Amino acid sequence: MKLNYHRNNNGNGHWNSGMIVMMMVSSTSLLLLLWLWLLSTTAECRLVSVNPKYPFLEPTGIISGGPSLWPEPKRYLIDKNHSPYLVGLPINFQLINNQNHKKQCDIIQYNFNKYRYLINKMIEINTNQNCNQTTEMKFLSRIEIHIDQIDCQLFPEFVDNENSENESYQIQINPMDGIGQIISKTVWGMVRAMETFSQLIYVDSNHPNCSRMIIDVIQVWDRPRFRYRSIMIDTARHYLPLWLIIENLDAMAQNKLNVLHWHINDDQSFPFESQVFANISRIASYSERHVYSKMDIEKIIGQAKIRGIQVIVEFNTPAHCQSLGKIFPGIMSRCNNNVAAASMETLTTSNKQPLLHSNIINPSQELTYEILEKILTEFRQIFPSNRIHLGMDDISYECWSNDQDIRQFMGANRMHSFEKLEQYHLERMINITVEKLHSKPIIWQDPFDKDIPIPSATIIQVWKDYRLLDNDHHDWKFHVEKLLHSNYTVILSACYFLNLIQYGQQKDWKQIYNCDPHDFNGFNREQKQQFVIGGEALIWSEYIDQTNFMSRVWPRASAMAERLWSHIGDDDDNPNFDDDIVEHRLDHQRCRMIGRGIPAQPISTGFCEHFDNMNNEKILEFAKDFRNKDKINSSNMFHQEFLSTSTTKQHSNKSDKIIFIKTWLLLLCPIILLYSLILYGT
Repeated sequence: MKLNYHRNNNGNGHWNSGMIVMMMVSSTSLLLLLWLWLLSTTAECRLVSVNPKYPFLEPTGIISGGPSLWPEPKRYLIDKNHSPYLVGLPINFQLINNQNHKKQCDIIQYNFNKYRYLINKMIEINTNQNCNQTTEMKFLSRIEIHIDQIDCQLFPEFVDNENSENESYQIQINPMDGIGQIISKTVWGMVRAMETFSQLIYVDSNHPNCSRMIIDVIQVWDRPRFRYRSIMIDTARHYLPLWLIIENLDAMAQNKLNVLHWHINDDQSFPFESQVFANISRIASYSERHVYSKMDIEKIIGQAKIRGIQVIVEFNTPAHCQSLGKIFPGIMSRCNNNVAAASMETLTTSNKQPLLHSNIINPSQELTYEILEKILTEFRQIFPSNRIHLGMDDISYECWSNDQDIRQFMGANRMHSFEKLEQYHLERMINITVEKLHSKPIIWQDPFDKDIPIPSATIIQVWKDYRLLDNDHHDWKFHVEKLLHSNYTVILSACYFLNLIQYGQQKDWKQIYNCDPHDFNGFNREQKQQFVIGGEALIWSEYIDQTNFMSRVWPRASAMAERLWSHIGDDDDNPNFDDDIVEHRLDHQRCRMIGRGIPAQPISTGFCEHFDNMNNEKILEFAKDFRNKDKINSSNMFHQEFLSTSTTKQHSNKSDKIIFIKTWLLLLCPIILLYSLILYGT
């Protein structure tokens, strides 16, 4: 449209009627848009995701309202006859047993500081001054901690501890005096209880203009279903920095996982700074920067301890030892034909003759076991766990069959098959572990699949399934049932491969969640509980390093964590195990991890309501502080300014001014619009 502008006889310009109409329409549209924007920003947006069964359900609470807990406790009751308590600054934990223990125990001191800081920050971020101060709701006064047995010198040992009470706890919020109680038999139960307590505090959604944190009058009784709940990290394919491993320990503690399996050596590298063999770090690692010193390992073990996590090292032999062969070529099998090179590294000499770099050691030499024993001894001196993982997977016989020294050894010892040679190596390694190091072994299932005798005290880890391997025609249930018929203790990993991803309608976290280690036939409940002690998520790191480790693992590992902790199936009436509710609770757990600085990937569309752009700066500041381990461990972590109300009032006053301006503009827009229409009509 072309607007015409005319000049009158006096030289003054004027607009024609078409131009006036156009201006009025434009101004009216702008005012309408401004009014709609003010309306939308003044009203609080609560939609997070749309679910076909429970539309507009928020992950900030269950259908009936209240806290969203992950993993789901065994049993809890919310007293709806009493009003919730307000939770204000500062949260106060009080150890009832003996105050001297708090000063002496690094586990208690760390977790008091950690959760006090976490909860206080959560209160600061989510509380404003728009609430009616005359409310009848009372404040939670303090949290009393009762621990039956306080022994902070011992490192956590969950693998061989059959007592499920080791991590059990109770939480009680008293309806009469506003005192909360955490009751546990051990410090490990206290660690699990503190995490649950932090999740019991939630934003009061009944007052949209009054943001405040509350906790229900509630009783929680909880203990784990499985005693072994683990994640395996692979630092041989890609080196993982210390800060990342500790960050992963934080995520494990938040999801109540209790074992870190450390796969430290493989063909690609052996990133260990040995005090016995200095060349390991110089030659077998990617570089001398990509190694873990004794101090590094002790730091990781110490950080795991205060989070209630046991660390088990894996020294994998006889295969996957190519990096070890760079230091000790004399103990490696000699492959000397092209058939044996199928899975080996092939080098080429100047005369074009292939030289095959073996990745499997030679069991026929005594020197082999002198070296392996010294490495295992050094591991045993650093790692306090009474279990050592000995590997024993992916053993190929091609190199052994082409090594003349090995053939002569087999003939001299009447070994008529390579399974007998593998059995010989297994027995030598287990003898070193049990008799000399006074430890106990864990191995992968491969020797058992070949009918190789295995000592009964050995725990066997099941990783095979026909969905993973083309040459395996059985599912994991077949392997577990076969092991139980032989009375072996089992760890399941076959359905918890976190390095494998799947995209689409069949969400892989659901497949992980639905995999129950006791979901097989032929044995009663007591037998399953006795022999299948838990599960472990595997993260093989061929294509995973520090850039994508955390987002690949979390919150998919959270799905396994609830499966292994919660007593799913014991209470079929619990709506929180409904598929749709599980997805929303996991979505909330993911948002909670984001709020604590864990870069967990999304499991569906939507956004994290309490961690969106409105609070972005405060959340980032909190996440950064929470990642700072020195600050968490410091007794001076709570600055006086943080505990004062002035900071909260400043945020509130700024918010109040913005709301005031928006409200007046919202009222003025219709008046201006009406006046314009009247003016146009005249």
